Amino acid sequence: PGTDRWVSIGLVSPYVIEALLTTEDGKFWRHAGVTLPEVRRAIELNLTKGTLSHGASTITMQLAKNLFLTSERTVARKLQELFLVWYLEQKLEKEQILELYLNVIEYGPGVYGLRSAAAYYFGREPSELSPAEAAYLACMLPSPKRYHVSYERGALSRGMKNRSLRLLEHMAKRERIGAEALAYAVAELDDFQFWYPGDPPPPSRELPPLGAPEEPDPEALDPYEALFVSP
Repeated sequence: PGTDRWVSIGLVSPYVIEALLTTEDGKFWRHAGVTLPEVRRAIELNLTKGTLSHGASTITMQLAKNLFLTSERTVARKLQELFLVWYLEQKLEKEQILELYLNVIEYGPGVYGLRSAAAYYFGREPSELSPAEAAYLACMLPSPKRYHVSYERGALSRGMKNRSLRLLEHMAKRERIGAEALAYAVAELDDFQFWYPGDPPPPSRELPPLGAPEEPDPEALDPYEALFVSP
């Protein structure tokens, strides 16, 4: 915090938050760092395959790995991870955990943190990211170097376009974005634009509202979602 590459969660496009939670951790606001059904399923898969290839990683678990651990896959390392997850959830608020995650996650070769990613791919601030841009960044995870190929080619690959579209449709189904935002994003995907050094600054634009049910139940909303419900 305090560096020119840090972004506070209050200055992050709501589309990024919703896309990230949809792809990485839909129960983030409700769990205590670990989702037991997913862990149980991962253990069963690992025992069946005889490997530690499935981790059932929540955002807090990914943050613990990024901050403190190596990439080795051992039982001892997994126990370390679970302790660190417990520690993070005890010491930090959920908003702080998500803010840290957004600022350390890798978005491509040498691209770390959302502010760097927004500038690198789109020439924009994190608050200015659109629905389709947010979906693209979310769909890069957990293999950002692999999916960097679209940027290298100057256009979305067919696979990445379909992947982003499926995510956006799922977000609409989950009422994380509204119909107007979905329609805007679909049109964006048909003419998706990256930014490159030397290009002129991207034009200003008016983004659609995030969207929410007409009569949402505040008790049923995630805390972050509740910030974007019109009174």
